[in-house]
Amino acid sequence: GIEFYEDMSLKSNANSFNSLNSFSGGAGGPNTSGGNNNNNNCNNCGGNLMVVTSDGKQIISCGHWDNSIRISFLETSKTLQTIVKHKDIVTCLSISEDGRTLATGSKDTTIMIWEVYLNPKTSYYTIDPHPILILYGHTDELTCISISVELDLVISGSKNSTIIAHSLRSGKFIRKFSVSNINGGNFSGNNGIEKVVIGRKEIVVVGERKLRVYGVNGRVVAEEECVERLEGIVVTKDGRFVVTGGNKGVVVVREVMGLRAVWKGNVMSGVRSMAMSWDEKYLYVGLQDGRLVVITRERKEGSGV
Repeated sequence: GIEFYEDMSLKSNANSFNSLNSFSGGAGGPNTSGGNNNNNNCNNCGGNLMVVTSDGKQIISCGHWDNSIRISFLETSKTLQTIVKHKDIVTCLSISEDGRTLATGSKDTTIMIWEVYLNPKTSYYTIDPHPILILYGHTDELTCISISVELDLVISGSKNSTIIAHSLRSGKFIRKFSVSNINGGNFSGNNGIEKVVIGRKEIVVVGERKLRVYGVNGRVVAEEECVERLEGIVVTKDGRFVVTGGNKGVVVVREVMGLRAVWKGNVMSGVRSMAMSWDEKYLYVGLQDGRLVVITRERKEGSGV
C-alpha cells in the first residue's frame, strides 16, 4: 500500500548540495565561521547535525568547531544567529513536530532544550539564547537525540551505548538503560548508539549495522541486521514506517512493527543524511557524491497509507 519513487525533476545539482554541506561545520562541509577548522571538528558525529525550520527557509546546524549552534538561510548559507552555551562540540540535535522546540546534545554529556520562535521584527525564526532546560545523566558524549512534544519525551543516546529518557516539559529523569544489557544484545564498535528516533509508541535505535525497535519500557520488540552502515533514518508521523539509508546507497522503507521491508531503492551513492518534508510528500536524501535526491511518496487510493 505504499510506494516511493525518485522524482528526477526535483534532483538538485552538486553545487546545491555542497551549499547545504557548508552548514555542517566539521561534518563534511567547510567551516562557516572563519576559524581554524582542523582537529576539533565533529567528523565522527553519528547524530543529526542539521534540521530545517517549519517554513523550510532556514536551517539549524551543529558540529561546529566553536561549540555553537547556528541558524542560517537555506538558500544563501548566511548565518543569522550563533549561540554558544555547551562547553564542548554539539554533536546532535532534534526539532519538535511543531518546530517550536529544539534539543541539542554535546560531547560535554549534557542536553539543552531551547525555544524556537518566529521573530515578529524580522519574520525569521530565532532561538532564545537562554536554554529552557539543561538535562544530565550521561557519562559519555552524546551521539544522537530525538524529541516528541506529543509523548513528552527526550530520548538520547551516548557513545557508551546508554539510552536515557527525560520529560521534555519538566526535564525529569524517566529511565536509563544500556543496550548491551537488553535481551543479551550489544552494539559493538566505537560509536555506541549512532541514531535514535521516536515513533508513536516505539523508539528506533541504530548502532553498528543493527536496527532495533524498543518499547518505552526498554524491551526489544524487533531487530534487523543491516548489510550496510545506516547513515540516515526517519520515522513517518503516523509511526507506521521507518525509512533508512546507508553507505552503500540503499534506501529502505520498513514497517516499524516487525521491521518488514515494504520498499527498496538504490540511489547509486552512499547516503550521508536524510530528512522528510513537513507534509511527508518528499524524502530528501543527501549523497556522498554531492547530489541531493528527492524521493516522492505516493499514496495508493483507498490504501490508507
